[in-house]
This record gives sequence, C-alpha cells and structure tokens, in this order.
Amino acid sequence: MVAWKMVIPHALIALAHLAITLLIPLLGIGPAPLWGLLAGWPALSHAVFVILYTSPQESVGYLGKDVVTGSMAILPTLFFLPPHALQWATWFIRHTTCIPLKGEHPYDRVGESGRIFVGRYPMRYPSEFPVDDCSSVVDLTAEFPARQCVVSGRTYMCLPSLDCEMPPRD
Repeated sequence: MVAWKMVIPHALIALAHLAITLLIPLLGIGPAPLWGLLAGWPALSHAVFVILYTSPQESVGYLGKDVVTGSMAILPTLFFLPPHALQWATWFIRHTTCIPLKGEHPYDRVGESGRIFVGRYPMRYPSEFPVDDCSSVVDLTAEFPARQCVVSGRTYMCLPSLDCEMPPRD
C-alpha cells in the first residue's frame, strides 16, 4: 500500500513533466518549421520521462545509470538531457538557496553505532560528506551520476529509484 504523502509529490512531478511535454511543441509553431523539429526532442524526452515516472519502479533502468559504478550511460543521458537539466538546475538552486536558509544538514548520523549516515546528493565534497567515518555508500538516485570522489575507495551499491519511490526489495 502506498501512502498518499508519497503519491501526491510523485504525481505532481509527473504532471510537471507532462505540462512541459505539451507546452514545448507550441514553441515550434511559427514561420520556421525547423523550430518544430528542434522542439520535438525535448517534448519526446519529457513524454518518455512521464511514462517512466508513472510506470513500475523497474523502468528506472531506462535512465541508464550503471548500478555497479554509478556512472550514467551517454545515450540515455543525452536523450533525457531536457528533464535531467531541469532536475539538476532545480536541485542546484534548492541546494544553494533553500537548504542553507532552513539549516538542513547534508547528512545525519543514524543508528546505535553512529557509523551509519543518511544524506542527500553531496554537492560540496568533502565538506558535505563524512570522509573519515564512511566505508560504504548506498546510492538511491537514478537521475544523478555518482560522484567519483565520494565512492572512490569505498564499497559502493546503487539502487536507483525515482523521487518518492522505494527501490525494489530484491
């Protein structure tokens, strides 16, 4: 059973990309038919992204993230560049403006041992990462490549998932 808290943001993200899908072709209307062709790629990219967001979690593999290294495959990354660019820009703006104002920490210690950390995608390394105390990294992002400076010399596992989704149990 899915909690409504998780369904609503997930649906809003899909609706935002659907709106972009529908609005981009309008840019192509006009005297230059080339603009219509150029607008087709971002529109198609956002449309496929909407399908992935509303499909079962297993479809996240189409975004092209390598679960062993955390790197992003070049062809899917280029195809999904319009929605990725929107997400990356949103994350950067949120990271540099909203998060410092709210006083949110990049990571927090959890668990009794104090050696487990839960955090977000680290933009500034090493200041936003527990360098000395961390020997393993579990990456839950599907839209961001792993930062090699973070995963280098550590046990790395990637369970890519989209926003508001849990990775598969197996």
